[in-house]
Amino acid sequence: MQVLLFHRGAYVGTAEPGWSSFISPDPAHVTDDSVGLRYKVPGSCNACADATFYCVQYRWDGAKIVSSGRPPRVIGTTVEPGSARC
Repeated sequence: MQVLLFHRGAYVGTAEPGWSSFISPDPAHVTDDSVGLRYKVPGSCNACADATFYCVQYRWDGAKIVSSGRPPRVIGTTVEPGSARC
């Protein structure tokens, strides 16, 4: 899954340089100039309730996208946690 970001109909880039799975919108962190995303790190299975979620907000600062928080990175079986659990 890849998140593409637009400003007033113009493509401005991706939320992250690589693709990730288990990304969903985070309505609690959406404003007029920002979008919130929840990144899921699966627990004991992909659909199990023991997953960990990290929230990141992407905001347009007038010239570029600025992120508040850092999503997790999953490399093989190793997980580098994100910066803000939610």
